[in-house]
Amino acid sequence: MLIAQGGSDPLVLPAVQRAYARTACAAGNRIDYRTYPGLDHNGIVGDGSPLLPQLLAWTADRFQGRPAAGTCPIRS
Repeated sequence: MLIAQGGSDPLVLPAVQRAYARTACAAGNRIDYRTYPGLDHNGIVGDGSPLLPQLLAWTADRFQGRPAAGTCPIRS
């Protein structure tokens, strides 16, 4: 699972998302948790977001059967 978090997101708070990612890791899920400082809830998927090319590459890799990298355990 890829989780992308804007560091300035006022809707999905970074601390809440990080806690979710930690819980998912502890449950044995493979989590690829990425943070983007300065981006908010809409900015993370807006024009010029660094997530967009990464998301496309991540998705293409899954369709090609390549295993996802994990970032567990999630650090602060």
